[in-house]
Amino acid sequence: MAHGDNEEYREEMLAPEPFILGDGSGIVTVGFYVREMKAFIRLDIEWNFDYFQQNHLVYNHDLAIAALVLAEASYELDRIRTTMKTLGFSDNFMHFEYDRFNIFNCGHAFGYCKSEDVVAIALRGTPYSPRSYTEWIGNLLLGFTYAAKTMEENLDIFRHEIGATTNTRYLIVGHSRGAAVANIVAPKMTERHQVYVYTFATPYATPFDSKEENRNIFNWKNLDDWLVVDFPLFASKYGKAYEFKPTDYPDVMTKYKELTGKEYAARGNPHFPEAYMAFLLAVKTRAADLAARGLIGLH
Repeated sequence: MAHGDNEEYREEMLAPEPFILGDGSGIVTVGFYVREMKAFIRLDIEWNFDYFQQNHLVYNHDLAIAALVLAEASYELDRIRTTMKTLGFSDNFMHFEYDRFNIFNCGHAFGYCKSEDVVAIALRGTPYSPRSYTEWIGNLLLGFTYAAKTMEENLDIFRHEIGATTNTRYLIVGHSRGAAVANIVAPKMTERHQVYVYTFATPYATPFDSKEENRNIFNWKNLDDWLVVDFPLFASKYGKAYEFKPTDYPDVMTKYKELTGKEYAARGNPHFPEAYMAFLLAVKTRAADLAARGLIGLH
């Protein structure tokens, strides 16, 4: 079922550098739900629509942080609506499938910034709720594929609503199941549009390996999160995989405790968004250096 909010909530390729980082000029405060605490925290993150004037084939660490904020917010309808508004995707908002849980479903929300002509697409992971057990059953290739088809059909509705053109740019984000669906829909969209794709805890979503052809898709993988990111077996995912192991970085351990009030445990909850956020925030100032020295895997 589709829902729209149109009232107050309408709130030449250059040789790429390995990373893009902001200069601190555009700071916004967002809410981020920490499952370890069962509470919200406030994060000050860099945000600027100039990101979408930059090369979409170049990894942007600040955009990755903002993408994770959106991906986490997508688990609850009120959160994603508010976060879209906070980041400026408020000229039009639609959400689909948030009240349904089945094998072939993936809740998703669209937000639009008219002045910049940018659409944000946030795909919900499987909620941590007994109501969503059927989605866990569907966390196989077939389930991801059907969910992707439904999202594409709904996106056509949204495009018509906003009058999208071939110049419209897109940000696609997702965590877990939502990441897999994002990974499937992005390659086709990239054939016609400039698309920025950041996913987290991405399961294998395709039997095909087309990494070189989908260099605008950046997938973050916590190596402790192997039960999700290395499943299903004998499959692959589109785009680049950035790997990290939190326990290899003392500052990530410190940041995780700062965010959650708890010690990080590899056998605890490595799948939760806060594990990924602790890493992204902790290494922000030295991400390019870590990649250059091979300490962040780039495949």
